[in-house]
Amino acid sequence: MNTLGQRLLGLRKNKKLSREALGAKIGVSKTSVKNWEDDENAPKLEYLQSISDYFNCSVEYLTDGINSDGDNFEAMPKKTVRYVPLLNYVQAGEFCEYHDDAIADEFLPIYGDGYGDNVYWIRLQGNSMEPDFYSGELVLIDSDLQPNPADYVIALKKGEKR
Repeated sequence: MNTLGQRLLGLRKNKKLSREALGAKIGVSKTSVKNWEDDENAPKLEYLQSISDYFNCSVEYLTDGINSDGDNFEAMPKKTVRYVPLLNYVQAGEFCEYHDDAIADEFLPIYGDGYGDNVYWIRLQGNSMEPDFYSGELVLIDSDLQPNPADYVIALKKGEKR
């Protein structure tokens, strides 16, 4: 187990918890837990602290594989980090047309090399995607990918203005 996601998955399975149950205990959705376990993104520090408190382990163990004695028994491998814009809905509608990174005021990290050029974060608003996603959660959008059946997509209705 050499990634944060793999360590989190191991801890959760040892306690025989579902993703939904762990999410409820620390105040996030099951989708957030899934994304962390799949190493698609990392929890914020406040959630790392909640996870470490719940599983009675250190934040350092979760992030770096270092136990409380300071022994590095499974250091997390270095991953490529790239910062991509956090866009609102209007900016997202224009992002691929103009691909102007300057339209964003805030940039957040993504980890790994498996993303295209047209990637951005969006903060969800409203409750139309509950219970899978909640208002205020961040979603990473890679507009270079074609959606598969059952994927969530963010789209405009035909004739709808941005």
